[in-house]
Amino acid sequence: MVSAYDLTEESYLTILLHAAKYPSCTVCGVLLGKVSAKACTVTAAVPLFHLSMLLAPCVETALAQVEAYAQQQSLQLLGYYHCESRFDARDPHPAGKRIAERIAERQPDAFMLSLDNPKLAAFSREGSSEPPFELLLREAGPKGGSWKKVAPGSAAGSLGIAAAGSSSSSWEGLRARFLNVHAKGLHLELADFDEHLDDISRDYLNAGLLGSATAVLAR
Repeated sequence: MVSAYDLTEESYLTILLHAAKYPSCTVCGVLLGKVSAKACTVTAAVPLFHLSMLLAPCVETALAQVEAYAQQQSLQLLGYYHCESRFDARDPHPAGKRIAERIAERQPDAFMLSLDNPKLAAFSREGSSEPPFELLLREAGPKGGSWKKVAPGSAAGSLGIAAAGSSSSSWEGLRARFLNVHAKGLHLELADFDEHLDDISRDYLNAGLLGSATAVLAR
């Protein structure tokens, strides 16, 4: 049974940069990686929308293209991430949950990652290293599934940072890296699928945006 949900630093950074680029919009995307008996390990976050989440044709097109890319890379569509535009939002938008449901139909270990806006503000400005991410898991019910937040430290599941090679990471290290790349304007270079629909030269996979840790910190 999967109980560990780990994302690479680059995946977390992509999510944070997407939210930073469109602070007044609800943003969302999907998570790609591999699943084992005990862990889901996300190696790529793909930014999808800041405008078109409610438009079914856009959602269908985006998911089809991302799934094709995942298959080419021998990856699986593991989850969905979401950041609400409303600062005091308690739960992801119903349209976001519908996208997560689509993923869960094909991936029984699918999960949702939601950004807590007050914690995100502290993580970005006030020096707090408390992670702004919340883990949501699907619970089956007689009228379909529902997505429930998992308390930190719960046996049901935990969020972590996937180790890169022999090096280990921490939330404080992730925060420092995010502040660095944000100060250098990388959030302005990031593209999502909405931008790709307007200009196909915009790479919503953001290949090479972050590069290696050394390259990013040296920019």
